[in-house]
Amino acid sequence: MTTTAPTLTEALVASPASVEHRLAVAMGTVAERIRTKPEVVAALAAAEAIIPGVLVQNDAEAAALFDAVKQVIAGEKVLKLEEGLLLRIPKAMETAVRNRTNEWRTKLDTAKNYGNDAQLAYKREQERRARTAQERLEREAREAQAAAASEAAMLGEDAPPPAEIAVQEPPKKIAVGGLGASHTQVRINPVEIVDPAQAPVECLAIIPAVARAMFASAVLSGGAQKPAPGESVVWRGMRFEAVESVVNR
Repeated sequence: MTTTAPTLTEALVASPASVEHRLAVAMGTVAERIRTKPEVVAALAAAEAIIPGVLVQNDAEAAALFDAVKQVIAGEKVLKLEEGLLLRIPKAMETAVRNRTNEWRTKLDTAKNYGNDAQLAYKREQERRARTAQERLEREAREAQAAAASEAAMLGEDAPPPAEIAVQEPPKKIAVGGLGASHTQVRINPVEIVDPAQAPVECLAIIPAVARAMFASAVLSGGAQKPAPGESVVWRGMRFEAVESVVNR
């Protein structure tokens, strides 16, 4: 029973690493053929004659050296041209791969963004519910305190102290699933220079990393107020915006 050798495509699907090695060897073999080009052969031979410290003692030697250098230059041009032709092959392969995967990559990226937007919306809803619950508890506490104070006044007693209300905080994580958990992070981005006269000279070009580090230091020292997600503040002539995003781990 005879078997046929796998095609390049079949081998690539079965073992990309093996095909990578085969292609690298093949490219090296093709590149080796560049040295057989007449211009390259002549240039390499001429290069052998141009040794370190070569001395020119007469017009004939000067002419010979000139011819040798011209041959080397001509060979360099052919070598560069042939190299460029060969290096187009891996670039064409990269383009072919990206053309095939672009649609899938776009679909996955779009789905990720839709999912993250939905998770952010859910977190905002959790925060809204927490605020609503907090406001309801505080309202009920005020009403109970007012009723207790009124009753105490009727009995000639001191009003009881206000009841402590626990702060209703939404969960720090958005969701925990079988593949991990998601939570949000807030990144402070420099948006624009509002007043160049007040902006630090290091930030006049709005280099995000520099401006972000300076603003973070000012927040830690109490010299600036960190904006809430979706809001912005102006500090030293620059506007900083808080951008909230989802992190899936």
